[in-house]
Amino acid sequence: MRRFVAVLAVAFCLSAATSAEAQPEQPIALSQILGAPLWAAGGRQPAIGSVEDLIVADDGRVQVIVQVIGQAIGQAIVQAIVPDGGSGAAGRIVPWNDLAYDAVRNEFTLRAGGSLAGFQVWVEPGTEAPGTAGKLLASKLLEGLVKSPQGEDRGEVKDVHIGRDGTIRQVFFIRDQRMASIPWAGVVVLPEQSEISAAPGTEAIIVVDRKKL
Repeated sequence: MRRFVAVLAVAFCLSAATSAEAQPEQPIALSQILGAPLWAAGGRQPAIGSVEDLIVADDGRVQVIVQVIGQAIGQAIVQAIVPDGGSGAAGRIVPWNDLAYDAVRNEFTLRAGGSLAGFQVWVEPGTEAPGTAGKLLASKLLEGLVKSPQGEDRGEVKDVHIGRDGTIRQVFFIRDQRMASIPWAGVVVLPEQSEISAAPGTEAIIVVDRKKL
């Protein structure tokens, strides 16, 4: 009897280990992390910032725009000057790999330590500035329309999933009142324009208002 129980226990352990290894990594939903808090290493309170947005490169890699809280980076850049002469709240651009994400608490921790001072200042471009490669804001994808390469409407973007490596994996959109998805590799993002065109092999086009790129 003991031998039988032992065999079952070993089989169960092996099965559990196999299941754990087979589980795919859980992607991170963009809509979930916008506004998520950022803590200094070690969880020192209070929070030093929050996720304002992401900058998306053509290959889907992202950088995080952190909205600085309080005096976390000093009074010198509490207000950042933007190109049109106005002012906007100070922020910093933090590479994805410098942050650790906790999916349970939906919060980030700064790996580099307790200061954001060493990262590049984020200055929001003027609203009339055309979109440029590497300057697409992820939040604007959530306002985009999905079209076929021929320009036919497919639906509205609802969310974007990001892998743990900081690369956009999937774009989710509503099609015929049902959720559908398309891999980022098959997507081209274009500013709103009268003529829609895409390279051969493109599965879909996301059209975004030119002023929102």
